[in-house]
Amino acid sequence: MNLEKNIADTFATSRPSDAARVLETLGENDLRELLDESDLRAAATVVEALTPLEASRCLCLVSASRAAEILYELPLDRAADLLRRVGEGAREAILSHLPEPRRRPLQKLLSFPEQTAGAMMEPRVESFPQGMTVEATLRKIRQPGSHLRYYLYILDDDLVLTGVASLREIASASVRKTLRSIMTRPVHSLSARAGKNAILEHPGWRRYPLLPVVDEAGRLIGVFRYETFRRLQGLPDLEEASPLRVALAVGELFWLGASGLLRGLEERIPPPQREEA
Repeated sequence: MNLEKNIADTFATSRPSDAARVLETLGENDLRELLDESDLRAAATVVEALTPLEASRCLCLVSASRAAEILYELPLDRAADLLRRVGEGAREAILSHLPEPRRRPLQKLLSFPEQTAGAMMEPRVESFPQGMTVEATLRKIRQPGSHLRYYLYILDDDLVLTGVASLREIASASVRKTLRSIMTRPVHSLSARAGKNAILEHPGWRRYPLLPVVDEAGRLIGVFRYETFRRLQGLPDLEEASPLRVALAVGELFWLGASGLLRGLEERIPPPQREEA
């Protein structure tokens, strides 16, 4: 194993913000080489820490297959956001290298306009028919691979979202009851076409940590997470890195074996001034 490379990858995963600031100073050849040779987890961690503009630039520098590997490691909403920022040809090429279980939810997110609930939702959501018994529901919940989080969303015979029940309510209910008999309605939901203001002002956030997203017919198509809601409110801008901070981070990576990362930094870091005698 290449010890220096392993240590450099560890630096990238443990201090992604510093590593991201370094990447933003590199030329295309150095950046491509670094992303190709880095451990996949390290590359994905750093790309996620980059600004969206720089992250999308990274995806266009590497091969479509490598970009797909990196995107696979990112949250779905972040991956979709970056795919929107690359050209259509590059986007289709990257998507073609993703396995179908990952490609389909990304395509679903990309089908909605940017900054709408449908574009930022978690498209993997489980639903249950209102006639299902609690006993059958509990069996389904316990199956491996369940994406259930906090609440069960319940549909009528036309697949329209009609009720919601918490895991606690399900666990404490009689196993012979149907979901229809214990669900809460009406359901606080977000339209997939809802924009930023409608999302932030929705009263459902006062009660629920996530809200279901529905299409024009009221059919459940995803959930909007509170983490995304908070991000939409506006996080502080990334700390502007001073030349000294960048130099220190680059130097640390350099001594850990990431050779060549100092090129291009001379113009960013002014030489020390000589004191007048």
